Amino acid sequence: SSNEIKEALIILQSSTIEISRRYDDPDDTGGEIRDTLRTATFTALSFRERSNEKNSQTMVQFNPYVANAVMALDFSLIDYEMCMRLRGLPARLLFRRLTNNVVYFGNDSGVQIFRASEIIRDCGISECKRKRDTLRKITDAVTALKTVGVIDGFTMDDVYVGQAKDDIIFTIHLSDSFMAQTGYALK
Repeated sequence: SSNEIKEALIILQSSTIEISRRYDDPDDTGGEIRDTLRTATFTALSFRERSNEKNSQTMVQFNPYVANAVMALDFSLIDYEMCMRLRGLPARLLFRRLTNNVVYFGNDSGVQIFRASEIIRDCGISECKRKRDTLRKITDAVTALKTVGVIDGFTMDDVYVGQAKDDIIFTIHLSDSFMAQTGYALK
C-alpha cells in the first residue's frame, strides 16, 4: 500500500551509507580505520499529500553513489521467493550474504566458512545484551537456511575466551539447488 511505501522511504531516508578502509590486517577488527565516508541514502525526499487525484507524486533524490549504481545496472538476480520463505531478518540477511559471496565475489566452492562475529558485523544484525543470545540468533538463522534447502548442512566450532563462549565458526555446505540458482543469476 502507499502508506507502507511511504514508511519504507522514510526509514531509508534516515539510513546512512558508510564506506571505510581498514589498514593493517583487514581480518583484524582492531585495525586502524583512516578513510571513512558516511552519507545519507537519499539527499532529498518529498511527499505530496495524497488526494483523490490519480496524479499525486512522490519525489526521491538518491545519493550520487546509489544513483550511479542504479544507472550502471550492475545487479544480479536473487531468489526473492526463497528469501521471503525465510522467517526472520538474520536468516534473510545471511541468505543475501551467501548469494553475494557466490555471485559477486566468485566464492563458488560450495563450502563457506564464517564466524558468527563476521555475520553480525557484515550483515548488520543487531546484537543482544547477552552474547549467548546473539550467538543463538545466528545459529537459528543458519538452521533456517538448512530447513528451506539453501544449505545441505553445517558444522559449528565454538570459540571460548576463558569459560565463556565468545564466537562460533560455521562451516556451511551450500546445496546444489542454491548453487544452480546463483549460477543462473550470473547469466
